Amino acid sequence: MAAIYIQSGVCPGSLSGYGDYAYFGLNSNSDDWKRLDDHWKKLKKGEHTNETIQDFFNLYGENSFYRAVVIECDEYYLNTLERAYINHGNSNQRFNPEGWNLSAGGEGAKRRQIPFSFIQGKDLHRGNDLHLFLTRPSMPDPGGFIQLLDGRLKEYAGFKIYSE
Repeated sequence: MAAIYIQSGVCPGSLSGYGDYAYFGLNSNSDDWKRLDDHWKKLKKGEHTNETIQDFFNLYGENSFYRAVVIECDEYYLNTLERAYINHGNSNQRFNPEGWNLSAGGEGAKRRQIPFSFIQGKDLHRGNDLHLFLTRPSMPDPGGFIQLLDGRLKEYAGFKIYSE
């Protein structure tokens, strides 16, 4: 399975307790932790290509880091989900100076138009660009919609698959 992962940093004395800074990435390898381990090895050697993440690691150390797989998914959804999580987590440096993602994401996977049909109450949401749907303001976690599409959930945040 492919996966979306997060690396997050917490400043000592933080009020939130987690995730003050974040980076979302994708891994098309079946070993979810391989990509995270690659990042970790580079950070420990002081060789990470993202200077912002490396500077944080150097300043606060490994105990201020959180790493996890956010969601496993079919490779078909990787590009869309990475972009949606970067947007959802406000981690793009272009829009948030404290974000760790240097881009909007999805460069490492094929771009796909993903059709969808969801119903929420009486409202029908239908289209062919799932990314635009997932990045609307106040949308819940993007991973729930993927779980709806691939049948792992029957309902998510009041949304269901719509079939005619």
